Amino acid sequence: ISRLLTEDKIEFEKIFNRFLKSSYSFEKNKNIESQNEDQDVLLGKCFEEAGMIKNADQIIFLKQILSLIDQTTGLAILGESGSGKTSLLLLLKEFYKLKNEKLIIFQISPKSIENSWLYGHYSKNNIEIVEGVFVNILRQALEYVNNNIATRVFIVFEGGVDSIWIESLNSCLDDNKLFS
Repeated sequence: ISRLLTEDKIEFEKIFNRFLKSSYSFEKNKNIESQNEDQDVLLGKCFEEAGMIKNADQIIFLKQILSLIDQTTGLAILGESGSGKTSLLLLLKEFYKLKNEKLIIFQISPKSIENSWLYGHYSKNNIEIVEGVFVNILRQALEYVNNNIATRVFIVFEGGVDSIWIESLNSCLDDNKLFS
């Protein structure tokens, strides 16, 4: 299945509630709401700088995302067209700008290129490994962070989730942080 449908979401939530609800809740986490007053002020300014109207639900979601960013190697934000994913990215960019952190965002459309060119492949003609677009972006991101050009780097995969490219990316995002 290349995209999650409404029926899939309902089924996923049933499974999640049955087995994992005790360790996490989809409900708005009240602990995150009052986490940090400085963060609240910055988030309010983010909306102003981005020219957006402040929305309490978006602020809660931003706080949750910021918490996840500090705890994980990567995260996926899924949603239907027009659900606010790009707006969230703009607000995050403003947040880090206000914190005087340099954020660089790379965007890839994985469905526009073949999987072998996205991640890389072995060339039988030249008898060498050809690095893909993603690997080149990872190298560039590491160079930016190591040379203090950027404090944070986001690599955004745009478009619908496809089982072929997401499975390859999954190994990179696990706790081992190994790309295989």
